[in-house]
Amino acid sequence: MLHRAHPGRAGHVRVRSHDPRPVPRLPLLASHRTGAARERRLPGNRADKDPSVVVADEVAGQLLAFLFVPIGLVNLVLGTLLFRLFDIWKPFPIRRLERLPGGVGIMADDLLAGIYANLVLQLVTRLRGG
Repeated sequence: MLHRAHPGRAGHVRVRSHDPRPVPRLPLLASHRTGAARERRLPGNRADKDPSVVVADEVAGQLLAFLFVPIGLVNLVLGTLLFRLFDIWKPFPIRRLERLPGGVGIMADDLLAGIYANLVLQLVTRLRGG
């Protein structure tokens, strides 16, 4: 095995280093290192379960918080705060969903946080008479 963490990438670099065609070695190696750094931030890597560079999950969860709710300043502020509360607090089963592999877990926990926020926001809106 050429490299435990990235055997395919290490094999490709090894083959390319013996390739007779002129290939700039430094940019090739730099691109592999950059790719390795990016992989650590993407779904499927256990070191970083919810990478901060991925914001689609936050946007989707936040939008769910406002589904079927009249939009006004109070509801916008309350919905945003409720979504953040559930997203950070992660009551059952949100934390469990976060452990699902790859992009599924990254998206699922925020979607459920958005649903929880939506339910509370709808209840508050109805109690306020709006």
